[in-house]
Amino acid sequence: MKYIPFIKDEIVAIANTAQTLSEKDEISLSELKLLPLVLRKAGSGSLEVILKKLKKQDIKLQDLNILMHLGSTESIKRYLANSNCLRLISINAVSKKIANGEF
Repeated sequence: MKYIPFIKDEIVAIANTAQTLSEKDEISLSELKLLPLVLRKAGSGSLEVILKKLKKQDIKLQDLNILMHLGSTESIKRYLANSNCLRLISINAVSKKIANGEF
């Protein structure tokens, strides 16, 4: 399989603006291990990117406080609207919601 890049993207941590987590500009790796996370299900491209980056920092998925895995980015965004969880997600998937002050 071959891929051709056509858009720049990055994975960011987002939280509901009603949560104190949203006030932070950065989180440390040790904080990331403790914070409640919602992630995409196994096999998703975004989860694979996250796993590769965590592996470089010697962090395993089991080291994280994962509350649940959901099947789509849309379902995760809906869940986050009413939760205190953190989400690692593509900036392109949430840029409009960030601009609207939702995350």
